Amino acid sequence: MPLDSRLLREQYLSKKENLALANNHVKQLKEELAEIEEQLMEAMDEIGTENLALGNKVFIIAHRKVATLTDWEAFSNYVVENDAMHLVHRRVTNQAAIDMIEGLGSLPGIDLIELRSINVRNR
Repeated sequence: MPLDSRLLREQYLSKKENLALANNHVKQLKEELAEIEEQLMEAMDEIGTENLALGNKVFIIAHRKVATLTDWEAFSNYVVENDAMHLVHRRVTNQAAIDMIEGLGSLPGIDLIELRSINVRNR
């Protein structure tokens, strides 16, 4: 029995729309949660505590350090001079690699593959 491409297209559009709505809702919830979290930390700072309880839940202000790159040239020089590649993510910048492969014909250690997906546009 052949596949009903009209039904598949209708299902695809319906699922795509539902996913967009769900993603928008998730984004809104994350924004609201971040705002409440900021307000809660301010309230905890005002009373001088790093933890509060509500029922069987404990709210704790967590502290973590995050490395922020402020001088790429100095950092990249350090990485090269000290053989410190473990400090960097080992991944290729996709478009730059594609451009070089298309210009040079190849790039050592890189394979160019083609992925397929469905795009939908208005007529």
